[in-house]
Amino acid sequence: RYWVLLPVMFVAGFGGFTLVTRAQGELSRLAGRFRGHALSRQHVVGAFGGTLYPLVFSGLLAAGLGWRSGFVLLATTYLLYRLALEHGKIGSADTAAATTPPRAKTGSVPWAVAVAALGVGIQTTIPLWLPTLLRDSFGASEAGASAGAGVYFLAVLGGRIAAAGLLTRVGEDRELRLSVLLVLAGYSLLALSGSAVTATSACAVIGFGVGPLLPLGVSRAARAATSDRTASSLVMAMGCVAQILLPAVVVALLLVVELHAALCATVVAGVITLEAVRRSRARTRVAG
Repeated sequence: RYWVLLPVMFVAGFGGFTLVTRAQGELSRLAGRFRGHALSRQHVVGAFGGTLYPLVFSGLLAAGLGWRSGFVLLATTYLLYRLALEHGKIGSADTAAATTPPRAKTGSVPWAVAVAALGVGIQTTIPLWLPTLLRDSFGASEAGASAGAGVYFLAVLGGRIAAAGLLTRVGEDRELRLSVLLVLAGYSLLALSGSAVTATSACAVIGFGVGPLLPLGVSRAARAATSDRTASSLVMAMGCVAQILLPAVVVALLLVVELHAALCATVVAGVITLEAVRRSRARTRVAG
């Protein structure tokens, strides 16, 4: 009888994803030329929210409120979002006009979207193969493999926190290039790893670099697109494609090569991301 919940779960997942996409677009619009800072902070807060939400839901279940309380949480989240949006509309038109520079031509949008989408794909792929790599290639225990994945997720969060703090000093372009170079440096260290500790450290470097790619990619796409909402929708949609496609490529390669060789797919994705950063920046300059 639980099959009847599947359509409900689909609607809940669709609604939650749509809410995140819309909120991201609105935040980008209201922040204007400061959208890079705003989106970086949004993803830091979102990471904490993603951690706390299951804990709150578990507490409601422990209190005997049942699984339906999860939908109450979703409804409460939406109401808070609407209240914040209505509050943000006060003076938003004047603020946006004063703080938003002229937009670049839309020719740079595909490259800007690629930066964020490939970052999402790389970020999603690593937790899928990291525990297996630590166990099979380096002899780590189940607990050690799980701890390695935890270290990676902490590094992703740390990268986003650091990116939010450094953005004012180094600028969006430099921070994007630095993030991708960190990802490639982490993969280079991983290729030379001889122990589980070194491999975990390498993945932490990758996570620290890949964390800022999504918010910075959204900011770059919004700066180049004609609409912040359109940019947010494009990034989230292509990010979902990358989340599915890149792990599938790694799995397909695992059928014919060993795991270390299969990871070349994500290295290539990192190189393509770096090239996307370069082309996006070049086209934005030409348009300006």
